[in-house]
Amino acid sequence: MTSSTPEWLDFCATLPAPDRGRVWELDEVRTIMHVPEAQRAIEDGMISSRLVYDESKLNTHRLPVVWTSANTWSEGSFYGTVEFVFPWKDLVAGKVFYWVEVIHKYSPPAYRILVVPPGSPVPGKVVQHYDPRTDHGPIRLDGATWYWNAAATSEVMFAEDLSLDRLSKIGFINHHHTICRYGSSSCTERKLGSFKAGGRVLAHILAKGLHSVDEYLSPERNHGLGMNFDLNHGVSGFWFALTKEADRIGTMTDPAAAVIVMRGALALFAMGRTDDAIAISGSIAKKRDREAALKRIVSNHFGVKDLVPA
Repeated sequence: MTSSTPEWLDFCATLPAPDRGRVWELDEVRTIMHVPEAQRAIEDGMISSRLVYDESKLNTHRLPVVWTSANTWSEGSFYGTVEFVFPWKDLVAGKVFYWVEVIHKYSPPAYRILVVPPGSPVPGKVVQHYDPRTDHGPIRLDGATWYWNAAATSEVMFAEDLSLDRLSKIGFINHHHTICRYGSSSCTERKLGSFKAGGRVLAHILAKGLHSVDEYLSPERNHGLGMNFDLNHGVSGFWFALTKEADRIGTMTDPAAAVIVMRGALALFAMGRTDDAIAISGSIAKKRDREAALKRIVSNHFGVKDLVPA
């Protein structure tokens, strides 16, 4: 391909779709992060854009972005255990697209597109304007329907903070067992598992009384299935650890005091201090009292009655 030929043609989403699994409708994108970053985003009520530091052309430009992708991870994510999912059409309405680059060292290769609000300054010498209606690249708009090339890795950078008010879902997923783009071999979440990750995030929400993602974890958001699986996922992550029989028999029997103690145990669990959390919860005399305290905390936060993980 010559230098004058757009690079995006190599990744064209062939229409009409579907193209034997290569081209799918584009309905949502997700940004994935590790537990501490997810906890911070929930506290802030938004996902903050950050400068680009990897091998991208944009790493010498002070353009903060939020990374998203339409891809999912069958063998675990390289980027963390908590996913924030956004409706695509809402994020891109009225926005301007720019082609950035292809990262060939990824398998499959990653195409990168920058999305900015109208009138925003962009590093014009390193990006190229891209029109999803007319340019035959990996993300295309045909009538009112969006499509993306799913045979490669999609990386869409939004040059703005993303409010959690715009979410469609929050979920907990497995980290890849060996690969982490950020922490390499030092990443402790590679073996954390989705239940424990969800437990730590939900414990943080309950301990600090945060409400920015309640809509997505509400038991009423059950899609007719009788439960919110993301809420159940998170509760299961800490329930059995904090309600199991302790090594020593506690003496606390007062229900109000038990709620205070259990909230402290949740705070420790959220920090990854599981043994300390179990020790604190064990000061409550009986297993049923520990369960009652947790039920009361969850009930007060989400308006659930007697939620017990399946």
